[in-house]
Amino acid sequence: MENNLIYNFIEEELKNRPNQIKDELNKKLNYKKEFYELKECLDDFLEGHDTDRFISLTGLRGTGKTTILYQLYTYIQNKENISPNQILYISGDILNYLTNVDILKVIEYFIKYVHKKTLLSLDKKLFILIDEAHYDKNWSLHGKIIFDKTKKIFMVFTGSSALNLEMNVDASRRIYNISIDALDYKEYLSLKYNVSLNKTQSLEDLIFTGDVEKSINLENEINSKILNCPKIKVDEWEEYLKYGGFPVSFNEKNHYRICKKLNDMVNKIIEKDLDSVENMSSSSKTYSSRLIRFLSLQKPGEVSKNKLANILNASNGTVQNILVALEKTHLIFHIEPLSSASKRVRKSWKYYFATASLRHNLAKNYGNPYRDINAYYGILAENLVASKLYNLSKNGKFDLYYDSNKGGVDFLIENGTLDIIPIEVGFGKKSKKQISKAISNYKSDYGIIISNTTQNIKKEDNMIYLPLKTFSLL
Repeated sequence: MENNLIYNFIEEELKNRPNQIKDELNKKLNYKKEFYELKECLDDFLEGHDTDRFISLTGLRGTGKTTILYQLYTYIQNKENISPNQILYISGDILNYLTNVDILKVIEYFIKYVHKKTLLSLDKKLFILIDEAHYDKNWSLHGKIIFDKTKKIFMVFTGSSALNLEMNVDASRRIYNISIDALDYKEYLSLKYNVSLNKTQSLEDLIFTGDVEKSINLENEINSKILNCPKIKVDEWEEYLKYGGFPVSFNEKNHYRICKKLNDMVNKIIEKDLDSVENMSSSSKTYSSRLIRFLSLQKPGEVSKNKLANILNASNGTVQNILVALEKTHLIFHIEPLSSASKRVRKSWKYYFATASLRHNLAKNYGNPYRDINAYYGILAENLVASKLYNLSKNGKFDLYYDSNKGGVDFLIENGTLDIIPIEVGFGKKSKKQISKAISNYKSDYGIIISNTTQNIKKEDNMIYLPLKTFSLL
């Protein structure tokens, strides 16, 4: 019976998936940058290179992994000399309803009954696209077996960020991972309005070198391009800040429904993805919900695990495990204080959400306590800057910290030469006192104030003023 279920599943996918993907992509706009990275791997495979043919596509729920997989399916489908039965799309979610998910078994059946071959005797190129691969706990081991037995199969596995944690040790040396972040403002404009703003390197250079001349010219060029796009509303940036971190917002004009979808997404992370990271008890999942609620309603700041444990009425160990698990799903991330390694472990950390829009919609759902609009937008702005700097820091070119001194600035960047760049974020009128003090304390060449009160990039003495909208385009 199981064999028949698998065979019928394969037959159904080959027959109906192409039309379903076509219908879905009619609603989608443009390509995320990760699609092009994936496409490059595929093109190399088609040209005879066999190195990067076992790929994992990971990221927070709602960041567009399935859409990228659909776009790749269509790209392969339109290639000459590739017949439809050479492409198999596997939905781990759907397969899980039918039988125990065993990706290796499904692929072996596909090769045996559709192509009359085995993995070892396969003589044509096949393309296997597996969505929500985490339903197969042995996905990476199964992928490794396929990778080792044949060079004729190009495989892509998608799943939550926790997918990385389930990798077989030997398989991890063969997997090429592509991680997908939530949308920054530049990508938001590109996907939603087809506004290309790719050449923003000088804005990034501004942060790390303090050179404003090239950035000023680029800022003028970017602002002109945005103004000349009639579809972009005057308040588009505010719309992005509150609702635009995920593609789900593009075809949904009702803010209530966007809020509901994002909160549903968080609930799925708690109910499903946390089990991929660590087997969570029902009580731990309840604590997770409460912890997320607490973080979404608090002003960003140092969070003591002891305080959290008291608020949740849970043990320190439980709180620690939950925080680690939530970070592994990429729902939240932390920033440590600038101090010695031993002191950083003992001191409290600051926690932020993956996007400002995620924080906004969680707070909206739980009952946002802030009535001062500038103070609240300042919280969202700080989360936006934290998210962008955190994602940029992943390339290893700099380390990101917060200033734990009393009255310290929001962020400190330590570059490769161990120079410190202080950054302060604000919404509404902002004093120069904190940034001046940080420049003096850390003997910095300059400091940066990122705020909405600055209309254009400018530099006065050793202070750089950077508009929030411009920073968002890094």
